[in-house]
Formats: sequence, structure tokens, C-alpha cells
Amino acid sequence: MAAGMPDTAESPDKTRQRILTAAAEVFAETGFRNATIRQIVEKAGANIAAVNYHFGGKNQLYTAVFEQAMSAGFAEYPVNLDLPPDPTPEQRLLAFVRSFFLRAFVGQGCGTHLGRLILREMVEPTAELNRRITDTMRPMAEHLRQIVQQIVSRPLSDDEAFLFSTSIISQVVFHKHCREVIARMFPSRTYGRDELEQLARHVTDFSIAGLHAMRSKAIGKRAP
Repeated sequence: MAAGMPDTAESPDKTRQRILTAAAEVFAETGFRNATIRQIVEKAGANIAAVNYHFGGKNQLYTAVFEQAMSAGFAEYPVNLDLPPDPTPEQRLLAFVRSFFLRAFVGQGCGTHLGRLILREMVEPTAELNRRITDTMRPMAEHLRQIVQQIVSRPLSDDEAFLFSTSIISQVVFHKHCREVIARMFPSRTYGRDELEQLARHVTDFSIAGLHAMRSKAIGKRAP
């Protein structure tokens, strides 16, 4: 047995996954700062030695949770989800919005808690937020900028890229983070697969109409 390896009949991979799953739930519920390794191992049915062996500590475990959640979400619902060959910019935008909704609402395993983990990072940022921005959020923002630029058929200023892209993203984020308010104001609304498909098409159509209207109206200084 390797040095420091906890004594268990379960395979190391299964133990590691149980810890990751439990950690995702605890971090989402309480945040990184308030979460304790003891809470996590109790939920996982493991021991502290297993966390130290597989991850090295709380910081590394937190990063591993994000990496697994992000990887699983994008593997199942990539930004080019169900695109046909040679897609139009409008089809690319629908794929982007649709995959965003599905990652936010239909994630599996650690991915189930991804939206809440990211929200907590926005409210109580740790060093993990910088990693997520570098590894995921900035590349996604650039991908969306390229789609939007194709739809408006002209280069975008930095102001336009910011305003257009955040307007699209915020329509998805609103439904995720205001879900409890929506449930109380519109009790008949649900977020099943059919409803997510409807929302994705609405957000896309609404955004495309706005972008088409902005084709001849410049905001801010044009990019060279």
C-alpha cells in the first residue's frame, strides 16, 4: 500500500469520486471558506487521510471539484452542441445559448452544483475565480464575441462587445440565479427539458432581433 493511503477495500478511484461529489455539494451549500474537510468526509463516508492522499488539502480539492464540474459540463453540452455542417452565425448563437442553459440546469454529478459554485465565487471570490476566468470564461466570451460580430456584420468596439455579450449572457444567468423568485412569482413555470429548449430559442431570437437592429448603430469607439 502506498504511503499515506487510507486503509479501505474500496478502489482509490471510487473513493476519490465520492469525495469529489460530496465536496461539490458542501462547497455549493456553504462556500469555500465555511466548508470543512470534516463535513466533506462525513458526507462522503471517507476519512481525512483519503482527502490528503487524493488531493493534498482543501484548496486542491476545491480546484478539483471545479475542474471536474467544468469538464463534465462542456463534454456533455459543448458550445457547438448539435450544430449542422457550415452553421450560420444565428445557429451558432442558438447552440451557445442552448448549451449554456443545459449546463446550468441539467448537469450531472459535480456539474449539478456548478451554477451555485460559480455564484458563490462571484460573491465571495477565491483564487479559483481567476483560474475559471482564464481557463473558461474568457475563452467563452471571445467565442461569443465572434458570433455576435458575424451577426452584426461589422467589427465591434470593446464597448459593444461588452454590452452585446453581457446582455445575452445575463438572460441565461437570470433564470439560474433568480429561480426561487421566478418560482414564487410564476408558480406554473418549470425548468424541464422542454422549457429549457423554449427559453433557449426565445433568448436567441430576442438577442438576434436586437443585434440586427444594432447593425447600423455604433456604440463607443470602433475597434481598429
